[in-house]
Amino acid sequence: MTSFLSWLDTDSSQRDQAMAVLDAFRDRTTVDELGVGSIRDAITQQLFPGSSVLHTRARYLLFIPWLVADAMTARDADAAVAELRRGEVRLIDVLADSDDRQGLIGGQARADLRRMPSAMYWAALRSYGITTSRSSIAGLLRDGVAFTAETRRAPNEADDAHGPALLRPGIDPHALLLRPQEWPQETSFALTPAEADYLRGRIMTSHPESLYAWFLREEVDTAEGFVWEHPRAGGFPAAMAEWVEHGRAFSVLNRGATLLYNLQLAEASEDAERTERYRADLVEWRAVVDGPDGLRGWSLNAFWRLLAGSGARIGRPTRTFVDRWHDLVVSGSGVVDDDGARELIAHRERSLKGPRARLVNPSALNAWSGSSGLVPMQYNWPIARRILDDIQAGAHVEVPA
Repeated sequence: MTSFLSWLDTDSSQRDQAMAVLDAFRDRTTVDELGVGSIRDAITQQLFPGSSVLHTRARYLLFIPWLVADAMTARDADAAVAELRRGEVRLIDVLADSDDRQGLIGGQARADLRRMPSAMYWAALRSYGITTSRSSIAGLLRDGVAFTAETRRAPNEADDAHGPALLRPGIDPHALLLRPQEWPQETSFALTPAEADYLRGRIMTSHPESLYAWFLREEVDTAEGFVWEHPRAGGFPAAMAEWVEHGRAFSVLNRGATLLYNLQLAEASEDAERTERYRADLVEWRAVVDGPDGLRGWSLNAFWRLLAGSGARIGRPTRTFVDRWHDLVVSGSGVVDDDGARELIAHRERSLKGPRARLVNPSALNAWSGSSGLVPMQYNWPIARRILDDIQAGAHVEVPA
């Protein structure tokens, strides 16, 4: 158990950053072949803070603190870590037998799941103030075990079978108040009105200026497609509307770079079918760039200023790459067969991957699946939409009289 505990008990901020990188590689829609993920993530943090590509359902934001609180009754820290994992496996089994299994994490792997929901949602729990601890999960469990042991030596009227009914170090007691009596049996993803109201309040209080908060405050329904295509996009708060517009434009700009990269890979692979397809895709992309929903009137300099003002850390090489690609695109020349554009893409890959770059490494090229990093940037809108839908649905559940 020691190795598992040491993995969890690293510096919390460094661990969150490392896991965010691993998340991106696990999710094929977020593969960052050209190293612009820091820009994508900065926009996401403004619009839907706390969201992750691995998030699926809103009630995990309550499942995790309930499970952590249960594990704090273990005899020591190592036992608490083991108990948390057992609790998460039991939760998987219960949810797998429910009517709604959409978004179930670990439904196939069950006890063999390597990364549990608690690790996936931990940064979000901090972001929304559901956990107030800056420790790792293991660090909080260690504190909780010590706290539980102390309260057992000095019980009080608030004690129940789990120790103090509402008090657990680092966990918002209001979240523990919501734990059902039958927990964890007969659990589902459906939020109760009280749970929905709590999560709504946590997100709105923690990030009041975000687009997340606006959707919850105004009780606006979500919609499929890109967030800038939402029927109420014209009513977004001015600050968020600015981020959304820059996000839209950057998504368009980056789309061309990833298409050209995949075209070069298709040509290097002598894949005639994919070569033809990516050339056609680049023609369509060029039409978007030159159209009303393209890059007309978009100021890249204003975008850089906005990012800098938000505290986003965009490396100089990344900014230089984006600047040069933008200049090539807005110059009006076709980038498909432009030697400068092709070399820019190739140089960017080499600078990121070194000898593992596909355009110079035949073995890496042979491992190419035929497409990579082609999903347009959505800034976690599909994830946020699912969370918002869960909260809105829970808020409108009729409570039996």
